[in-house]
Amino acid sequence: IPIKTLEQDKQTDCKFLYSVCEKYGLAMKVFGEKIIIFDEARYESAAPVLTLQYEDCIRYTYNSTMAGTYTGAKVRYSDPGSSKRHYVSVGSGSRIKEMNVEADGAEDARRKAVAALNNANKKAVTFSATVMPREELIASRCIEIRGLGTPDGVYYLDKVTSKIGQNGTSQQSIEAHLVGYRLNDAKVQLEVETEKKEDGGGSVYTVQKGDTLWSIAKEQLGSPLRYAEIYDLNKDVIEEAARGRGKKDSSNGHWLVVGTSLQIPEATETDGEQ
Repeated sequence: IPIKTLEQDKQTDCKFLYSVCEKYGLAMKVFGEKIIIFDEARYESAAPVLTLQYEDCIRYTYNSTMAGTYTGAKVRYSDPGSSKRHYVSVGSGSRIKEMNVEADGAEDARRKAVAALNNANKKAVTFSATVMPREELIASRCIEIRGLGTPDGVYYLDKVTSKIGQNGTSQQSIEAHLVGYRLNDAKVQLEVETEKKEDGGGSVYTVQKGDTLWSIAKEQLGSPLRYAEIYDLNKDVIEEAARGRGKKDSSNGHWLVVGTSLQIPEATETDGEQ
């Protein structure tokens, strides 16, 4: 995957590398004193290594949700050559994730959009259980669940933990997600963003050094009290940028990353009036 430039700021090497892999839809694990980077999609398509039946589970939990999952994305990025803003639409449907990203071009934006969708959709259907130990149970392998009713299906093992008791008995805890929710053959549509009104109506602002949401709202909308609207409109982008710099979160927009593109809400007739 060609990447022109990346910036590492206040992150350990391992955390930085992990975040890069996540942005581009790759998985990473440390095993046998080696860092292994791999494409989860290839492993999800592999045949199950074993089948777990109802009687094999000491206990289990199953969860299914559509909250936080998506069928497509619309990504906004600035062309590094012309500085023109573009949209890249990936997938389709009613649940569309809107994103602002830093990208080297349309293909770079597409990769990041698809990765974000697939990472979100992993939680659509999840399964966890405690079972008697099996040597075949290794993270990154697929297993089949059968005989449990609704949870039945093929799952990808995200995490496997082995525990040995004081009396020598052992158990394994597994965490897995149902395969089949990955966006692989997404259609990509590239379109140039139309120019916005200069009065702040739906414009896009790029964060500069020293900016705060308060100052941006005052400058762009004439009212610093509208800072919360800017945060709500760009919450996903602001939080993702903050985590990319090694922070837990943005502290409700307190931490802004220079270069982040923010969508500005429409100005109202009363904005700027004293």
